[in-house]
Order: sequence, then C-alpha cells, then structure tokens
Amino acid sequence: MVVCDQKNIEKVKKQLSGCLQLLEHYEWLINSFVLDFFIDSHWKHLPSSWKDVLTNITPHDLANWLDHKETPKYKEPWPLSLLALKQTIKHLSLDRSPVENLTKVESFLKVPKNTQSWEFEAELLSESGGQHASLKHVFRKHVKPKKQYEMCRLSKLTSSVSKTMSIDKVLDIGSGVGHLSRYLCYNNKLQVACVDGDDKLTNSAKKFDEQLEFTVDKMLKRGETSLQLPRAPVHVTSHIAPDMNLDKFHQILTDKFSISNPEELKYGILGLHTCGDLGPVLIKMFTQDPGSVMLNSIGCCYMKIHEHFPMSSFVEEQDWHKLTYTSNELA
Repeated sequence: MVVCDQKNIEKVKKQLSGCLQLLEHYEWLINSFVLDFFIDSHWKHLPSSWKDVLTNITPHDLANWLDHKETPKYKEPWPLSLLALKQTIKHLSLDRSPVENLTKVESFLKVPKNTQSWEFEAELLSESGGQHASLKHVFRKHVKPKKQYEMCRLSKLTSSVSKTMSIDKVLDIGSGVGHLSRYLCYNNKLQVACVDGDDKLTNSAKKFDEQLEFTVDKMLKRGETSLQLPRAPVHVTSHIAPDMNLDKFHQILTDKFSISNPEELKYGILGLHTCGDLGPVLIKMFTQDPGSVMLNSIGCCYMKIHEHFPMSSFVEEQDWHKLTYTSNELA
C-alpha cells in the first residue's frame, strides 16, 4: 500500500520520476501494439543484441524473465540493457502481493484493535455450481463468479470503513443494474443510492430489486429468516461531472434518503469499474463535495481517459508525461 502523506511525499515523487524516465526511454516499446506485430514489423525495431537472444530463448525462460520474482537460467550472456530493464521494472513496481485481509486499511485508519472484523468472508467457489461460498443465492442471480468475488471484497471494505467513519449512506456511482448496491444494502445494511446516467440501467436495477424482495418474501413465508430486508436502495439517474451543481445533487439525495436537514447528509462515494474519466472525476468530486467523507474507487479502461490525465501537478510539470491509447491500454 502506498501512502502519499507529508512523510512519504518525496519518496513518492522520486519513484514517479523514475517511472516517467523509464517510460520515456522505452516509449517506442510500450507503444508497439501487439496486434500490429506483423503489420508494423515490430521485430525489426528491436535492438540486434535483443534479437540474438530472443530468437533462441524458450517460452519458459522468457516467462521467467518477464516475472520479476523469477531468475532465468541464462545459458549465454544477455544484453546488459535487457537485464537492466528487468531490474529497473522490479525496483519501480508497486507491491503486487495478494491481499488476504483488510488489516493494512485498519492500521492506516488507526482503528483500535478488535473493534470490528477486518477479515474477508470465505471465498472459495462451490464445487457444484462454481458460486462464491459466502454469497447467499438471492445475491447470485444474474451475477458471474468474477463479479461475485468483487462484490464480496468491495462490500467488506466499504462496510468496514463506513463503520469507522460513522456513516451509513453510500453512493454507488456507475451502479449499472445494481448488483453491488443490492448486496451493500440488503446484506450489509447500508443505505445505498444507485447513481447512473443511463435510465434503462436504472429501470433494470429497480426490477432486480423487486425480484430479490419477492424471493425473500417467499423465503419468509417458508419460515426462512436468515435474511431480513432493510429499506431498498434508492435510484438516481444523473451524470457525474466536475462542474456539476452539487447543491442540486445534494437536494436530490436529501429527498431520496428522506433527510429533513441537508447538513446531516454525509456519505461515502463508491465506484466499481469506474471507466475512463469517471475515476478521476470521482476523485475531484470527493475533494470538492463537503458531503462525502469516504472514497472507494476501482478504476478500469485507462485508455478511455481523455480529459483528466495527469491529475498530479507534479507529474504535469515533468518533461515527459504523455500516454498514448496503446500505452494506456497496456496499463
């Protein structure tokens, strides 16, 4: 986990500078789109010393070279530039170790020990249907296993941080048909607003809400009381933008959440797969919006970022900070 505070800011700047210098030096390589390998004759652009080695290397040795945790068994001398490239990438890369629990978040927030659980639920897929072990069947309908995994992990993070920040309301930005919102609301007992710019997705989300409530009602009639439904998620059709009218947006939320005093409106901002510019927009919204006290955004589709890169003034001041569509897609 990278913490960009006053204590670590110079270290972060140094690492960013190193990354930019490396990207600039190998710009010709990262912009070599793999689908154009034959059309643009990428092989001809490689240094001759690289081609001499790569021509005879086995796929297994190549995989070991690409994995910074592995050390290839070099059968002949390799070009120094290739060896240096591997070590430089390893030095500049962030730690990619799997996250087993949320204890690092707990430590970062300086939460007293044992005040709540920061452990993930069981995550193994069932052998019979390949479904998430901790997800009740009512939440699995229309949801693929990958999405189930994301829902459970992100919901645990969101609910744990929400309790620490003493908030019970969350905005699911770009909520789509509302799978994550329903799980946060009905399972984690948070008040959730599904915010999406597409009216058709909003209507589909409402329909799925009704289907889930109908299923749970049937379960209750059979005597199954494992799931007690709170108030359903609320739905807002709205486009999020840096120049949006926050006062008007807050009024909509106040009405949806049935809050009498607008000053009591406090919430967390959540985004799963915030595509392209939506991710940076949520960060700007978080810094400008007095009502938001938490931000949890998982970005995707970086090649669709057109207006908000770089966000860092430090990066923008560097000699080189441009990323093309190809290099963004590589990211």
